[in-house]
Amino acid sequence: MQIKIEIITTKKPILDVGKATSGIRDAMDKTLMRGKNTWTQYPPQPAGSRYRRTGTLGRSISTTINAVGGRLEGVLGSNSNIAPYNDDVIGIEQQDVFKRIGWIDAKEVGEMMESELKARVDKALDSAVKE
Repeated sequence: MQIKIEIITTKKPILDVGKATSGIRDAMDKTLMRGKNTWTQYPPQPAGSRYRRTGTLGRSISTTINAVGGRLEGVLGSNSNIAPYNDDVIGIEQQDVFKRIGWIDAKEVGEMMESELKARVDKALDSAVKE
């Protein structure tokens, strides 16, 4: 009887998990900040408008990253206790008048963030591969 032992090595690249995790968190943070900036930089005020902007909506915008199980969850939101009109201005069921002024609704911001996050995560994972 003969037993043959062979060492098998992978030909696939190895991932630096620490670098990947850090890169993914950084990608999430940058994407959330881009979404936040989209809402905190107000569109130009309509010509002839006498409404004085207070900046309250911008101050109601916040971001957070939560670790949920083995994944990261990024949250961009507006506190309706601070700006109770936030859904009318930037919500999914945004009022037409705010769309015409140039406010970007939650659906559009979410789509933009999803696309940017995917590209950033792909880049982070590529840079975490050890050859």
